[in-house]
Amino acid sequence: MRVVHSRSRLRLTALCSAFALLLDSILINGCGGGFIAVDLNTIAAITSSANVLRVNQDLQLSSRYMAAGLPMIFSVNGIPGGNSTVGTISSTGHYTAPAVVPNPYTVQITATIAKYPNAVPGSVSVQIWNPIPTLSTVSPSAITEGTTTVIASGSQFVYEAEISWNGALIPTTYVSGSELVAEIAAPIPGTYPPRSRIPIQARQPLLQFRST
Repeated sequence: MRVVHSRSRLRLTALCSAFALLLDSILINGCGGGFIAVDLNTIAAITSSANVLRVNQDLQLSSRYMAAGLPMIFSVNGIPGGNSTVGTISSTGHYTAPAVVPNPYTVQITATIAKYPNAVPGSVSVQIWNPIPTLSTVSPSAITEGTTTVIASGSQFVYEAEISWNGALIPTTYVSGSELVAEIAAPIPGTYPPRSRIPIQARQPLLQFRST
């Protein structure tokens, strides 16, 4: 039977530790030079290709640490992984904005590394805006003299959306994400032009908060 002395064990352990540290440095900093110490001020830094998203849009964050195939821990407004209110983020840094603009509308995404708990967290800020509305049809097709109730159909409508009638902004009653109702006062009756040139346009604020 071969006997391994304790001194040999210690040397082997020290050698393994040194090799692991060197490998860690190579993975993080590349193989272009000698040993480079880990910088706790920047190792968890993350970057974003955009700082504004519409609701339900997504974004992939980047970092040197993740590029080396190493794991990071992400939070949104201090919530690990985020939630449906502020948006969610995966362990690979893939962020998905919430379905409704949060209040406040700017969210803070942070990144930490379990292996380096004393490292300065990486951080980026992202603003969440309302979607861009699409107007499909308007009913009725003719405006009578006086006040006419108009139903606008489309998609991506939100509370506080407005429609533009001959250059004037008209407030609406929100029915759903695909329907708005407005009261239009027209002193002169008329008929809408062909659908591709409908003079009514949907407009809504970049930011909007629904009272509960």
